[in-house]
Formats: sequence, C-alpha cells, structure tokens
Amino acid sequence: MKNQIKIAAILLLLLIGSMILGTGCKSNTKMKEQKTEDEEREEDNQTIIDGKDNVEVQGSIEGTTYVSSAGNITITLPDAGWSCESDASDYITFSSPDGMMNIVRMDGSEAIATSMFHSAEEYLAYLKGTTPNLEGEVTSFEVTQTDGKNSFSGVFHYTGENEFRYTVSYGIEFPDHCYLINAMLRTEDEMILEEVQTSICECQITE
Repeated sequence: MKNQIKIAAILLLLLIGSMILGTGCKSNTKMKEQKTEDEEREEDNQTIIDGKDNVEVQGSIEGTTYVSSAGNITITLPDAGWSCESDASDYITFSSPDGMMNIVRMDGSEAIATSMFHSAEEYLAYLKGTTPNLEGEVTSFEVTQTDGKNSFSGVFHYTGENEFRYTVSYGIEFPDHCYLINAMLRTEDEMILEEVQTSICECQITE
C-alpha cells in the first residue's frame, strides 16, 4: 500500500508540476538558443538543486545523453527540448514543452510486487488507481527478460478530457528493488511518442 501511495503521489506531483512548467519551457528554449558556445559548454555539467533535500547534485549531459549524478543511469533524451529538473538518488525528473518524465527507484519486495506489471490489465488498474475518471485505452504492453532482469513497457492513450494525451511507462526489476520510468505527453504527435518510447525503453540502469 505504501508503494502504491508513493507512486500516486509522484504522478500527482507531475500533474501539478506540469501546470507550473508549461508556461516557461518555450521561453527557456529560446533563451538557450541565444547562448554562446562557451556558455553551453559550461552547462554540459549541470548543477541541479534537488527539490527533496535542497542540496546540489551533479549530473552530466553530452548532446541529449544524460548521466545521473550517481552515475548508474544513462538516458538519451528524446530531443534537445528536454532538460533535467531534479536529480536525487531515487528520483530524477525531466521536462519539456511536450511533457514530463520521471525515473523512480522503488525498494523492497512489496515495491516489486506492486510496481512490476505482468499484463495490460494490471497496468490499466495501476493507472486507474492514480487517475480518477480515467478515459482511454492501453495501446501497447510488453513483458520481456534481458540478462535475467524482468522488464515491462506500456503505453496508455487518453481519450477523455485530460491535459495529457499519452502515458509511456517502463519498469525494470532487480533482486531487491525496481525502477519505474514514466513519461506523460501533452501531444498526439506519433513521432514524438515513438521518440519518447525509444528513450525510455533504451535507458541504461546499472547496479
């Protein structure tokens, strides 16, 4: 139950955060385009203030490939419009004009049992548990095993009144914990959807 509450809280924060961030992302993108090459090189090593502990953490980015401050997570972001908002040991968030993305570590056997889905029905039940009056359908769901690690990927398409049009999810299981990656997109653009799916499902996590 604690893990379900934690996941629900994370998605709720994403929904609230999207309202705050939505107006500023486009202007930030324009400002970045005007920066000199020297300034851009200085930003290759991003210093980010973690929202939970209010301490500086160091992540690095080269092109669109982001390496977490802990060094164990490498993700190629969908495009240059995505930027890191926070980077803690168990929670990383990204945002862009197209949507939001988070990477969350969940510890313990209970977390694995409630967060690693084995069917489209389980995935849909999870989404309905975090979003009241959910309207839409699971458009794809797959369970795989690579190097002895179980993983799943799923896509949900919102058809009702909702700021977001898609949720894209990926989970990977380790012996005593798992990682969940969720992206919530504001666009119906299928090319952007495909880019986000590729970004999430090809994320490299080492332990």
